[in-house]
Amino acid sequence: MQRSPLRGRGIFWRSLSHENSNAGGVTVAWLKVSPIGIILSAIAYILLGMVFYSHWILGRFWPDLVNHMQKRAEGIPAKVYLGAFMSAAMIAYAMGCFVKMTQGKTITSGIFIGFLIWAGVILPTIFSPVLFGKKPIQMFWLDAVYYLVAYIVLGAITAKFNFRLLDA
Repeated sequence: MQRSPLRGRGIFWRSLSHENSNAGGVTVAWLKVSPIGIILSAIAYILLGMVFYSHWILGRFWPDLVNHMQKRAEGIPAKVYLGAFMSAAMIAYAMGCFVKMTQGKTITSGIFIGFLIWAGVILPTIFSPVLFGKKPIQMFWLDAVYYLVAYIVLGAITAKFNFRLLDA
């Protein structure tokens, strides 16, 4: 029997390695993510964005910051919401994979994973337009807070619903 090159390389690599596989290589068992968690996370992500960027929370701050966004928001077609839901579902699926790979079994671990993804990936990515594209710093902080809350919520939901799938 040929030894897997990933064998014995820590928790992450052990979760990728499958010694009894007929293919003799890497398995994708860790990609099995709860569809309920994905759907609920995507719905929460969309609803959070709708509430967070609404006039109830931000008043006139958001439309004044981005004048052209208010005109566009009045006539958003259903296909835009469908695209936003699909994007949110992809984010939720990726979050579920991260939770599964790190064997997150609690809501707290999901929150921590969401925070790490926000701090290490999202925050630096959304800061680049401030540096190079003259995006207003107020808009950066507004988006940063939204993404922080959104990724923490997604982490918590996916950890809650993936807990049962960890041993599957």
